[in-house]
Amino acid sequence: MVPDSSSSCLIIRSRIPWLEKVKKCFEKGQCDRVSRNHIPVVIDQSQLDDVLHASQVSAEMLLTNGADPHPELRFPSGFQLRCLHERHRVLAAREVLPLQERWWTVDIYLADIDDELKKALIEEHSNEQPPSDGEIYCKIQKYQLNRDRYSEMRWWARLSAHGTRCLEQVSRHGDFKAAFDDLLGIPGLWGGMRISTLNKMMSMSCDDEVLTYLTHIKDVWSQLLRHNKEAMLMVDQATVKAVELMAPKSSKRDAQALHGQLVSGQIFSGFNLESREIIWSGLRTISGLIPSLYTFFEDLKYLEACVGSMRHLIKPSPKQTMRSALNNIFFGTDQLVIQEAHSTYSTQLGKKSKNWQLTYPQLWLYTMRDYPDLPAPREVKTKKKKKLLAKARTPNANEAKLSDFAVLADKLQFKSDEITALMLRSSDREIARDALLRARNQDRYDYGDGDIESHIDKILGLFATARPQNTERSCPVLVSDGPDTAGPRCGFPDEEAHARDRRFLYISNLQSDQEEQGESITSFFVRRSVYFAFFGRLPKIITHCRSSPAPPPNAGVERAASSPFLETQVSEVDLETDGERLRQNTLDGERLHQEQSERDSQERLNGDGNDAQEADDSFQVPERDQRRDTQIDIERIIARGLASIPEVTEDPAEHSREQNLDTQLQVVPPSPSKIRIEFKILEGRVLRTDRSLLVDPSEPSEVDRMAKKYTRKGIRPFDTLYNLLVPGQCFQAVTSNGTNTVLLIKDDGLHIDSQLVVFKPTSDADPFAGSRPKRSRH
Repeated sequence: MVPDSSSSCLIIRSRIPWLEKVKKCFEKGQCDRVSRNHIPVVIDQSQLDDVLHASQVSAEMLLTNGADPHPELRFPSGFQLRCLHERHRVLAAREVLPLQERWWTVDIYLADIDDELKKALIEEHSNEQPPSDGEIYCKIQKYQLNRDRYSEMRWWARLSAHGTRCLEQVSRHGDFKAAFDDLLGIPGLWGGMRISTLNKMMSMSCDDEVLTYLTHIKDVWSQLLRHNKEAMLMVDQATVKAVELMAPKSSKRDAQALHGQLVSGQIFSGFNLESREIIWSGLRTISGLIPSLYTFFEDLKYLEACVGSMRHLIKPSPKQTMRSALNNIFFGTDQLVIQEAHSTYSTQLGKKSKNWQLTYPQLWLYTMRDYPDLPAPREVKTKKKKKLLAKARTPNANEAKLSDFAVLADKLQFKSDEITALMLRSSDREIARDALLRARNQDRYDYGDGDIESHIDKILGLFATARPQNTERSCPVLVSDGPDTAGPRCGFPDEEAHARDRRFLYISNLQSDQEEQGESITSFFVRRSVYFAFFGRLPKIITHCRSSPAPPPNAGVERAASSPFLETQVSEVDLETDGERLRQNTLDGERLHQEQSERDSQERLNGDGNDAQEADDSFQVPERDQRRDTQIDIERIIARGLASIPEVTEDPAEHSREQNLDTQLQVVPPSPSKIRIEFKILEGRVLRTDRSLLVDPSEPSEVDRMAKKYTRKGIRPFDTLYNLLVPGQCFQAVTSNGTNTVLLIKDDGLHIDSQLVVFKPTSDADPFAGSRPKRSRH
């Protein structure tokens, strides 16, 4: 038998790995060819008539259901039937069964059957391993795109009731659906899809972190295959399984293992040797662990534990995410507080928006350090549905860790009644009370109403004798020349690795530019990779360190006493002192900035005098035109600044080498019609390229999706004339004006009203000087 030419090669290929399993079943005598496991085949009417005549079997006998034995047909020597699926059973039978037993029961269909029926037969998984979640998701999306409602519903029917609810939830969430659909172009990733856990992902309220991880997956694999859509379609599941969680840039062992498989064609088998070598050069440039959908769902378990710890501080409403809920209670100033270690902090001056980006992850890092001691709070049932069963209870959160968490949140300028209440609780007193009650069973012993408080006071006196230890700070190690100490590379770390790494899980360690290479990676390398996958890389931190003593027991009580939610605002004398020092350090720069501003002001006054007559002539202009002139003036000021910013030039040798590599990738050459779109973000006086996308004009959705992502983060897209862009129309706008550039400005640099969007220069934003840049295609 041979496969039908209309059947998918991917379906036939997916059965081949099951060949050994089927052969073992046949060897054990488990070969049921009559009652089930029939093979559907197609044959021309004329050929069938010849076979029926030679076998002395009538067509009516073939149509008889339940005939036992089934009619036996004899085909001419060398005749080949076209099978629609189950070919792996024929291959197994050919190798295992004796010659006289090499026959099979088939269901015969004429070659001119309806295309819908043929498609249904090809996709049938009768008595086979059920289709994977990834295959189901891909098929549903495929038929949705083709508006094939019948075929789509056939694949929905393969899901359980729970799986259907999970997938429907994601389908109603536009951002999640778009992020998953963006990975459809890389079929090898979908072996790691888990539809049944999507409900947990939704309930975590971590939309931003989930989207960041899914975008990270797409970015890594797109970068690896140079954004070539045809090449990405050639990535199979075996390749993804071999490459995921590897770190060939940092680990020599990983690099050797992958290079051997790549050169031999075991991975990226659809590419020729020359192209695989180009792919290898890309693999050596990827920082961190290579992600996939499998690693995403494994790491989601880790994030879920951290979410449980975070819910002690805040419980987002159904319409909020964890990020937006915490942003609502963030009262940061221009002073950024960085926790360097348990008792060490540093400060720096900066914009509130930038401070938020570096403050928000610090709460998550606390949960990553102490999630084993901070399990999710127990839910209190408001409606009594039924009596609870007497199951093992979830342990309570460690009171000391909980108090420290609240103190950190308050120090980072998060203010809420819940945080204040946690700080007011005496963790030491609660720990002492719990110890007394656990030591003696309350059914048989009684301390007495008056005695228990005195006993607690005695224990608190013993607590007070403890003194903080002097510990040396050391730098975390990313690689090792000894045995592999990475432990699990996704999901939860093992206990030994967690105990070793928790003292390094601070933002200054994670955000460092440290890149090393060794024989193998460490468990801290894994933690840092997982952190980047969920939270992304942030700007480099430049801090002014100050060491403070470890907080005394019940420090939260004293700190909460001055909370603005009780009486007066906290007076952070130490932070103010650091702030004054930083202001002194930047005094010279501000003086130079002021002198430049005065010179610019004088030039503008001279210009105004020359144009006084023109102003009088246009005094009666309508208000709408006045607003337009105001916007043009602002655009002119900013445009001069854009012209004054030097463009980054590429090294000619490096550029030539990259061009040669692109030329060598002969398997699927990139389309010459693709356009490069630049996303440039304005940071103070610096215009920096934040992202560069190579986009097919026929499929520009990636540009619009990226613009929506920036908008969710509080960053607005503009064209180079500073017209506000709608995220869904960014590609059309920036290509029609010839610039191919989306300018990004954070919300704190704008003043928005119903009439006009105005750029608002801040203290560190220069009133730009220079001429308007020329437009050019990139």
